[in-house]
Amino acid sequence: MDSVVAAASTAWRSARLVYRPFDAQDEELQAWMHEHVSNDPVVEALSTGDLLRPQTRKQSAAYVDAIAGCLIAVVVCLREDDDDVENEGVEKEERKLPSGDEPKTASAATGYNDVPNNTTTGKSSSSKSHHPRRIGFAALHATAPSAPHHRSADVALCLVAGAQGRGGLGGEALAWLVDWGFRHGGLHRVGLQAAAYNERALALYRRAGFVEEGRLRGRVRFDRRWWDLVAMGMLEEEWEARRDEA
Repeated sequence: MDSVVAAASTAWRSARLVYRPFDAQDEELQAWMHEHVSNDPVVEALSTGDLLRPQTRKQSAAYVDAIAGCLIAVVVCLREDDDDVENEGVEKEERKLPSGDEPKTASAATGYNDVPNNTTTGKSSSSKSHHPRRIGFAALHATAPSAPHHRSADVALCLVAGAQGRGGLGGEALAWLVDWGFRHGGLHRVGLQAAAYNERALALYRRAGFVEEGRLRGRVRFDRRWWDLVAMGMLEEEWEARRDEA
């Protein structure tokens, strides 16, 4: 029993990150996704492959709904004691409290996929924050929703501009997501796809243990140039072997 309690007590956090529910009904989350994900052209180009155009709130809401419907979907946040990321899109969350009360903690990378309490939201400042700050989202969506017996899911992972290239935060979130899939989600395979131009993401996936399984040649068009779409995957036994080596 002690081992179960120990594993469960840390199930929703990692070394520097905590993972909050991705609530499609949360208006603050909808607004944050609209501004920092759907309407950041760099994030869009690297993570969705959609036609590169400004997104309406209706389009952003549909994207949020798709993410929320995944096997698991979480908001990736910096832990309260981490103050390393202070750039665009990195937000802090705090409860709306009656006047005179001190704010308290709200309740507790980079892919290429089709899916991709009141809170107040504001830009992080240079002073140390004691509130988890959103830096992205992570999700696993069923590869074939009508065939769950295959126990396969694909990664959707996105970090906002201010959190990219910041000391391995993307790798940490990806490792947590893959661990969740095999430990708690009962998966046999975790897969993902990335455009060949997203070299940083592909390098991250390879370091994480994903194996290239094939390419759709000339599948992705960006700025009048055609790129391959790279398919990668990790099997449960491969994940286990990496855990044993660690």
